[in-house]
Amino acid sequence: MIKELTVNETVSIRELTNDELEQAYPLVKQLRTNLSVNEYLEMIKAMKEDGYQIVCLFEGDVVMSYAGIAKRTEFIYGPHIWVYDLVTDERARSKGYGKQLLTYIEQV
Repeated sequence: MIKELTVNETVSIRELTNDELEQAYPLVKQLRTNLSVNEYLEMIKAMKEDGYQIVCLFEGDVVMSYAGIAKRTEFIYGPHIWVYDLVTDERARSKGYGKQLLTYIEQV
């Protein structure tokens, strides 16, 4: 489990819980436009079994930036984090949320 980081009084970064998966769907849909909510939920379940983690930047209770990651170790790269999905809500782009999220992920 990735611990929560409070950036300021309204912005925080933490791992998305299973109960919050549907809340993140509209944001993921901005990146994966052909993905239905049912496909998303089914795929997330399978991906999580393979080590996929979802780390999100929240503004209040709203998911503003989403990263789907996996911690891996390979001979060529050694230990590393693979970023599969990264998206910031189109209404919140250019606020530095994606950069904040990636910086946090690098540190965990």
